[in-house]
Amino acid sequence: MNGNIDFEKFSVRQRRQIEEGLEKGVDVSVYAHTYYDEWQMKEIRLGLEEKNPYLHVFARPEFDADQMMKIRKHSLYCGDPTPFAKPEFSAKQMSQLALGLNKGLDISIYANNKYHYHQMEQIRRGLEKGVDITQYVTPKFGRYQMREIRHGMQEGLDVSVYADIRYTSEQMREIRFGMVEGFDVTLILNPAYPYMSMRAIRESWDDCNKCQQYEIMRGLKSGVDISIYAKPELYTHAQMRELRIGLELGVDTSVYSKGYNASQMQQLRMGLVKKVDVSFYANPKFNALQMREIRAGLELNLPVKEYADPSFSRFKMLEKRILLMKALTFSNFKDKH
Repeated sequence: MNGNIDFEKFSVRQRRQIEEGLEKGVDVSVYAHTYYDEWQMKEIRLGLEEKNPYLHVFARPEFDADQMMKIRKHSLYCGDPTPFAKPEFSAKQMSQLALGLNKGLDISIYANNKYHYHQMEQIRRGLEKGVDITQYVTPKFGRYQMREIRHGMQEGLDVSVYADIRYTSEQMREIRFGMVEGFDVTLILNPAYPYMSMRAIRESWDDCNKCQQYEIMRGLKSGVDISIYAKPELYTHAQMRELRIGLELGVDTSVYSKGYNASQMQQLRMGLVKKVDVSFYANPKFNALQMREIRAGLELNLPVKEYADPSFSRFKMLEKRILLMKALTFSNFKDKH
């Protein structure tokens, strides 16, 4: 047998597989072909050594080595692999089909190479649990979407509420959690709502008063990240309003999200909108009226350092600001004349 093989045609690794086969006394002519790489040769050699009854099924060049291994091992331990032994299925897809076959499932439901092997897994798990998988058996749903729909069905939920391709898996999960908790999910049934916003509403809604709920829903509808302020334990409805308006206007709300009451927040927000340097008054020691005087000075380009002092009353700040305005007006007049 050795004398009939032209070893010069093969790579070193291919030769090694042929030599190992000769040592084991198997018919190496089955795989001593250049169209098999060394890994395919190995799988066929192992099949010959095992006297695998389905060798003819996988000893084909259209299968790569991983596919051959999956078919070989299944046929060795579980029986007929032909229902999934098709070149169009990757080895990982074959694994999901083989698992289903071993469980006695109707694998024809998901024996479609359009399904990623992760999608196949979700369909298989659904079949194992006996759920109505028709709700999600479509390649349009990703594996995580399929998982959320499957979990919902296992929990006895009406998954038609969220089994919609427009929802991401994260959004589906928030809706599903809400349904399990008895939350009114109609509040968050909109694919345009970010999942973090859905979560913020779901987790905080019952702890909010009507005014806080209003601010949260208004922010949700305007498309801002309500998770920043949907925290009834931290913010009053008035503070929520200032954060919502700031987010809607695109300012950095982190500047005033901690340590300020609603009126102070308003002054900081207005300064950020006007693009003045709010660091001159971003200090909780200033009350809102003092902040307003400093902000007004900044908007007029006055040297507010002269009165941006928490020890100054609002009226003393106002006097200082008026004097600075007069000085600036007089200076401008002199420059012109």
